[in-house]
Amino acid sequence: DDIFNGLLYPTVAMRANADNFALKLRYANDNLRFQKAEYARIERVRDFAYDITWLDTATELEEDGAIRWKGRLDQWVIREPYGQLTFTAQNGEWIARNRDGETVQPE
Repeated sequence: DDIFNGLLYPTVAMRANADNFALKLRYANDNLRFQKAEYARIERVRDFAYDITWLDTATELEEDGAIRWKGRLDQWVIREPYGQLTFTAQNGEWIARNRDGETVQPE
């Protein structure tokens, strides 16, 4: 019986202002599920900041566990005729809401 399933430690690259996780494979397989991957190119490194170009996203895995890239960035889709989305910025991210005020996730 293991006492710890993982380890949290400060990242040196960010001068300990961010954290890294190291999880045991068994724990990760039993307790985590894939949600999203983002593919980016780091253009420039500055003190406490990076200039990044986002290249691709994925929200699904292949049956063998490989990442299924979309070939594009995420985008919001209006599903209903004459639909409308209202965008606000919260904590540095865009939040989209439909006419009923429900949050709409990008696809």
